[in-house]
Amino acid sequence: MRNKWHQVAVATALLMTPAVGEAKDVTILARCGASDGQSYYFEGGFVGPGQGGWKKDGVDDGRVTVFLNENDQLDLLVKDRAATRSYLKAGYKVGLINFDQATKTMLISAYGADFSETYLIRQNDAGIGTMVWTISKITPAIAKSSTMQAPCGPQYAIKP
Repeated sequence: MRNKWHQVAVATALLMTPAVGEAKDVTILARCGASDGQSYYFEGGFVGPGQGGWKKDGVDDGRVTVFLNENDQLDLLVKDRAATRSYLKAGYKVGLINFDQATKTMLISAYGADFSETYLIRQNDAGIGTMVWTISKITPAIAKSSTMQAPCGPQYAIKP
């Protein structure tokens, strides 16, 4: 498995230094910043009658770092409105669906008990680019589906 992931890392030329709070022996594949986009909210839970539908949405202070951990496992370090967490340490599943070396484009999936996400990231050799991601989520408080975009680059290191 190590060869596959190191080919991705070398091909994307993103062997950056770890962000604050990341282990020293991780390989950073992408760092992305605040997201904005649209969400469709279903009525129920926190969404009252007549308040569902499409809404402008975003994560103003959000960050996503895609990296290979010390065991060469693909992981996401995500800072959202609630917390900063490693998806693997939280028990979520993360996988590489596809990687196109010619365009330096990655398609990643992640899911847990109440959500499913996809991340489509295209970057240049300096790690500058764009991430487009989706989430579909069902909890007692909310049921929604979102499409967001965020800029990517080394300046989006996650800070505690």
